[in-house]
Amino acid sequence: MNTLRILLNILFLAFLVSSIQAQPPDLKAILEKNKKSYFYKINQFNEENKKLEPNKKYIVLFGNSLTQGFNIEQYFKGKPVLNRGISGDTIGTVQDDYRGLLKRLDSSCFNCQPSYVFILIGVNDINDGRPIDELIQGYKELLEKIKQGCPDTKIFVQSALPARDKYAKLNDKIIDYNNKLKKLADEMKVEYIDLHSLMKDEEGELKAEFTGDGIHINEPAYQIWKKEILKRVDFK
Repeated sequence: MNTLRILLNILFLAFLVSSIQAQPPDLKAILEKNKKSYFYKINQFNEENKKLEPNKKYIVLFGNSLTQGFNIEQYFKGKPVLNRGISGDTIGTVQDDYRGLLKRLDSSCFNCQPSYVFILIGVNDINDGRPIDELIQGYKELLEKIKQGCPDTKIFVQSALPARDKYAKLNDKIIDYNNKLKKLADEMKVEYIDLHSLMKDEEGELKAEFTGDGIHINEPAYQIWKKEILKRVDFK
């Protein structure tokens, strides 16, 4: 009897463990955690802005996780470069979404004393399934606001990068987005930087040696990106 009871207890505990493991993730809790992390970064930017040297001009890197991963201490050591990238960020066309470059211009651009702003944004919007024309309209609004808020700042529009592996399905939309983005940059009289062509392989996907997950990039890719920025920046 005792042996049977022990066996039943073991089976019951195994059932409980499997049930717990099978529970879906608490999406609401995950979203709330992401939101807190997002605004934590904005507060961090605000604190950094308070410490900027008066009358000094800065180079601002403005974007999502690709920008956030651009380690300025490693790639621009001693240079007046500010990283204003936040993982998962978007252009900001969705009003009820807390994310978006359009919604954090003060902390990430206007209050940064920028002489140059390098923008890289859009792949998260594309991955979310938002219409390309809607994104271009939002990007146009973004450029208009930066021009108005920082009239002496030189703005650079950077293409979205190619993707590979499970993200390769985004590539057709990325190409469509980049084509329309270049046209917008020409219309708005800002320089367009084609990072896409520098990062793609013969199949049009992000080069395998540049990524570990198919969408984020590593040091060799950042070195290429760094060179493109240095071609256009006068640190004097």
